[in-house]
Amino acid sequence: MEQLLLQKIAGYATDQVATSLRFDPIFKLLLDKPAIASQASISRFWQRFDEKSVASLQVLNQTLLDRGRLTTNQTELIIDVDSTHSDTFGNQESSDF
Repeated sequence: MEQLLLQKIAGYATDQVATSLRFDPIFKLLLDKPAIASQASISRFWQRFDEKSVASLQVLNQTLLDRGRLTTNQTELIIDVDSTHSDTFGNQESSDF
C-alpha cells in the first residue's frame, strides 16, 4: 500500500510503472525495503480488495481524521463547494455554467 501511495505522489498514475520502479534505488530507499512489488503483485493486491477491505480503510480514515481533529482541537469543518474556474472559448457545450 505504501508503494502505491508513493507512486501516486510521484506522479505515476498507473500500476504498470511498478515493474520498472522495482529497480529504482530511490523508491527502495524511501520504502526502506530491499525489493518492491511488481505490476503483477499490485494487480493481485487489487483483485483481493473487496468490500470488507474498503470498510476497513474507511474506519482507518475516520480514525485518522478524528485523531487529527483532536490533536489540533478543531471543532468546525469547512467544506468549500465552489467550482473550479475553467476558461472556455467558442461555443463549447455547458460553457455557461
